[in-house]
Amino acid sequence: MKEKNCLLEADIATLFKTLNAQFKKPYDYLCIYRWAQHILVLPSEHPLLPLYLQIFFHLYFASLIIDDKSIMYGHLLFNRKQDLLYRLRDRVAYLQTYYGRHQIPTIIQTEKANGSIKSGKSTDSTGDKAGTGHDENLRQLLYAMWLWIGDLDLLNADFDIISLPHHYCIDRLQSCRKPSTLEDKEAHQPWNSMDSLWIDMVNQNDLKDSFLHFPWEGAEKFFKGYVPDIPFVDNRSIYNQDLYRMTLATASTALQPPPLLSPVYTSPPPLKKEIAATTHEELLGSVIEDICHHATLLQKHSAHQSDLDTSYIDHITRLYINTPNTKTIKVACSNPPQKVCKGPAEIEISILSVDMDQEIKQKLMKNRELSKKSTIDSIDPSICFKILTGKRRISDLTDYYSEIDKEDKEEIERCIRLGWSCLNYALDNLENTIGFFPPSELFLRQLSMLVSKLIIHEPLYARKILDRMKGNEKIVSTLYAAFLPNSDPEHMLYYYQCVSDTSVFNSQSQSYLLPAFDMSVWSRTVYSTKEAQALFYQCAFSSIKYWMISMLDQEEVTVHEKICHHHYRLVVELMTVLLSRQLEKTEHFIVLGHIKALLNTTRNIAQAEKFGQVLIDILAENLGYSSGEVSDLLSDKVDDGLLQQDSFVY
Repeated sequence: MKEKNCLLEADIATLFKTLNAQFKKPYDYLCIYRWAQHILVLPSEHPLLPLYLQIFFHLYFASLIIDDKSIMYGHLLFNRKQDLLYRLRDRVAYLQTYYGRHQIPTIIQTEKANGSIKSGKSTDSTGDKAGTGHDENLRQLLYAMWLWIGDLDLLNADFDIISLPHHYCIDRLQSCRKPSTLEDKEAHQPWNSMDSLWIDMVNQNDLKDSFLHFPWEGAEKFFKGYVPDIPFVDNRSIYNQDLYRMTLATASTALQPPPLLSPVYTSPPPLKKEIAATTHEELLGSVIEDICHHATLLQKHSAHQSDLDTSYIDHITRLYINTPNTKTIKVACSNPPQKVCKGPAEIEISILSVDMDQEIKQKLMKNRELSKKSTIDSIDPSICFKILTGKRRISDLTDYYSEIDKEDKEEIERCIRLGWSCLNYALDNLENTIGFFPPSELFLRQLSMLVSKLIIHEPLYARKILDRMKGNEKIVSTLYAAFLPNSDPEHMLYYYQCVSDTSVFNSQSQSYLLPAFDMSVWSRTVYSTKEAQALFYQCAFSSIKYWMISMLDQEEVTVHEKICHHHYRLVVELMTVLLSRQLEKTEHFIVLGHIKALLNTTRNIAQAEKFGQVLIDILAENLGYSSGEVSDLLSDKVDDGLLQQDSFVY
């Protein structure tokens, strides 16, 4: 560790020598560290925060032209202060979330007005510096800065940033990375010109009020009769309550201070007809775009990490090498025969020594260093914000749907179509991210749950969703909440047969979809005929038999038992409802017949036999009999003909 620190010191010393810089104090006094510390402690609502960040990134991406070659040196100053850089990146992520919360209530109107829903581009905040427009523009810039710190390609002076997506705020990034010569290095800095500063990102109204209201000594003589407004102290104020009292004391007014304002930010009301008149791109366009962008970044990082690991394994097998060596041993004569010895005996020995290849060792150390830098140890908070934003918009749509007059069929149909198109739009764009990017899976599940409120009484969509999920476990895991087979009782038996088909849906998919069926509801419809009921029993027990036999695979026993329970639950539901409506109470004999045939088929399978007892226990509990009595009826102790008699009283 000591050698590493000395090496880093030498690197910085070499850097200063190259730049012809004279610096007698320790390197900890460099101004780039001071700017970073200021950003860490600066209040989130401080008007000058964007300028502090601008100056830091100008220093971080500082570039000099030496011998006709651009050299970026600012980031080298953080070789010994990686922790400070990580803290700064976390701070930028927090600030992005902070300003995102302030622009939630009117985000849809803002995006419509700026025309940035589809493009996602930042908008000019000149005309809206104090409101939501300023907050949104600053949030987008903070998001770009978060990307800047984490993208190692930007530290290469030859990297072409024009190819980057617009999320990077390329124009501002380009101004930070603009190279200069040793002669005009100082003149190139942004603080030397007002035109170079990002004044458009500063909330100038807040800056003016903060200056006029600050209780600095002797301020009264500069007012010249001007009585400053008594400021409210809200959650966004950069001053605490003590400063608030000091402001009142220095202001030339005798008015009593009003009570402190404690605003409560509540959810905006649904947008009524406005939200139903939008499209799926207007509602979810920017949300989907950001999720896809972050998923691409994660995929890129994962691929890079995989390449590093592969390279590491390849190099570590060549770390140790066998080096051939030859050694000569001389042995003097101690008692030569006849006193004759011309010289000592020489023995030549060939050996192989195991040595460490220093070049390979250096490559391995560099590999692990790069691996550590490319590791993603936390999720970007902006993703959570975006998911909440998308969820809120669809939630507003469902709330509006619940308020529509049931006679307004056209408006109801428009809401349903919009919800369905939003679900399809999200699935089309995020399907490839399912499996490796959890936020997209979470968003799709939440979206499915909300859309299910719109299509719960629409038979048409049950088949559409089932067709979309066929043969794809990843889509099943995200859309299962929107699968409502009971909304289409006419075809529910078809849905059940399709879900039970193991060639279409595997065990995991069936465990997601089977809980959606409710046979007690279906049994009360006109489609629950004797023929349909018999077909259901046949399908259910065929599926139970298949999964009981499959329990031979010990690794899948738990999943298979779960599926069997789901099928049997549906059987018991239907049997219970039908028994309650029958005068002669014979429905349970049909179920007993199926159970007996099932147990005879799976008699020699230990796991299946164990589960067969579970079936008997559940049936006995629902019939009000003991498990022994049901077992006797199913065994040879009782004649099969009893299955046709009313032996049980339910």
